[in-house]
Amino acid sequence: MCNSPAPTDGSIEYLIQPQSRSKDSTKGIMFTIRARHDITVTGFDIPPKRSKSCNMQVYTKKGDYRYFKDGLTEGWSTLFDKNMKLNTKRLEHIQADKGDGVFIPKWKIQSFIIYCNRG
Repeated sequence: MCNSPAPTDGSIEYLIQPQSRSKDSTKGIMFTIRARHDITVTGFDIPPKRSKSCNMQVYTKKGDYRYFKDGLTEGWSTLFDKNMKLNTKRLEHIQADKGDGVFIPKWKIQSFIIYCNRG
């Protein structure tokens, strides 16, 4: 599992540095990582910006999302899709719904979207 903050052992490299908290009205974050050795991402710990219920969704796609012009329906796989009660006083853990997570081979790139419909 990639914990929050990201592992410090050098196992992943952010190609787009995510921000831990946003002061604006964003509802999600899109980011790309490159594995420095074989890793499996099984979940995320996120810092909610609001305490409320929301539909949390996580999607993934091989490669860098900056080069894709298609929408979420083309090539993105759903890792997580559930209603959650978020609490700003703790990190919220999101565990992959399907299979054993996402395997990323050494030096390969994988993109992720973490989205909450209520911000």
